[in-house]
Amino acid sequence: MESEILTGRKINEAKKNTTNEAVEELLRSAQEQLNRDMSSNLSHKVPVEDRETLERRAREKEKRERLIREQEERIQKANKERLKKEQEE
Repeated sequence: MESEILTGRKINEAKKNTTNEAVEELLRSAQEQLNRDMSSNLSHKVPVEDRETLERRAREKEKRERLIREQEERIQKANKERLKKEQEE
């Protein structure tokens, strides 16, 4: 019956004989196959050059974030010192 539904043969007869359970089972089967196909596509290894590029970009991003944090800390420290001097005066 699956092939009849999928190929469109004997559509009227298939409509009469098809139950909700059969349709749900067919849809579930198709979803499982799609999930298997997607997971197999994701499991392919990333080429070495791409992996190295991704790692390099991650290191550069971490470095930028660290530099930004350090600059913010310096600014906060300078502001605290400025406020402290203003209070002393």
